[in-house]
Amino acid sequence: GCDSIEGPIVRLKDGSVEKLSDYEDARKKYDSGEIEEVLYLGDILFTIDDANLGNGNGKLDAGETLDLIVDVENSGHAEIMNINAVLSTLSSYVTINNPLGVTVNSLTPLQQQSTVFNISIDPNTPMGTLAEFPFDFTDGTYTHTNTFAKTIGIIDEDYETGDFTQYSWIMDPSFPWVISTNNPYEGTNCSRSALNQPDNTDSELSIDLNILAAGDISFYKKMSSEQDYDFLKFKINSQKVGEWSGIDAGWSLVSFPVNAGQNTFKWEYDKDGGFSEGQDCAFVDYIVFPPIDLGTVSLEENFTNIKLYPNPTMGSFEITFSDNKNHTALIYDFNGKLIYSENSSENINFDISKNATGTYTVKIMPEGITYQIVKK
Repeated sequence: GCDSIEGPIVRLKDGSVEKLSDYEDARKKYDSGEIEEVLYLGDILFTIDDANLGNGNGKLDAGETLDLIVDVENSGHAEIMNINAVLSTLSSYVTINNPLGVTVNSLTPLQQQSTVFNISIDPNTPMGTLAEFPFDFTDGTYTHTNTFAKTIGIIDEDYETGDFTQYSWIMDPSFPWVISTNNPYEGTNCSRSALNQPDNTDSELSIDLNILAAGDISFYKKMSSEQDYDFLKFKINSQKVGEWSGIDAGWSLVSFPVNAGQNTFKWEYDKDGGFSEGQDCAFVDYIVFPPIDLGTVSLEENFTNIKLYPNPTMGSFEITFSDNKNHTALIYDFNGKLIYSENSSENINFDISKNATGTYTVKIMPEGITYQIVKK
């Protein structure tokens, strides 16, 4: 019988797709740098299951306990016995509650089985922290390792700061985008292309970001332009991935895949000559970024200097800093509305006991770190 694990299907640097015959062939091509990506390992699928234990949004969030389900499949020709599946984490904010792993007694060819790992996420995890989960699957002879990476919390831009300062936006020098309070998708603000933009010009808004792990960028857009003539174009690294025109009754969501590494995202409202219709602009709101590098400072180091407790809270909580720099703490409610702000070079105390129960966002400047705090 044949007891080797079937070779993976890969895409090579030249764009061709090939099924490698065996491990040696794969190792040789991998070492020589010919492989662009592995398309099918035939044996690993990760799912976030927070429906029963967590908040059910299918994402990792601060303060949540949930199950990570890893489906493993035997893509070889022979039965594999006594397999140990272990999920670990590289994040100090995550605890794996069954660190010794899960035993799979046997997997026949093409059989699939779920291994379940229960994890807890620290309530004080800064929003947008990247959590990496190495997964090892071994029967003592063959070992397969895969790493699953997800962000904790959602890294979004919803313009609720009332300006373009939350991220390093690059403004158009001639026809800059502006903040609008005209029926935003959520909260009180959205962004829109330039006011009174002349014919045959474009109004651009762009940002350069270091993407830590492949993912998606999504945003809501609403058009108020001349159909088929005046377009909102969305570009990733100068390549147009979407364009829209016309007069929309409401907001719609669009999403695009993004590769890891340095990426430039650009929203461009292009006007032709001749007529204009509607408000002659494009509106954008609630942009959700893939995992991004939120700062050049070692984030872990930054975070350990800031403590926020108790979380969850009945109402009053304190933010302490181990340095004596001046800090500003901003608190936003669940609609993204700023409800409190305080500036101090000492510890900062807040009392939200009169506010409704729910999840509030606390942003600390100048570090630009965001936390979620739960009010009981």
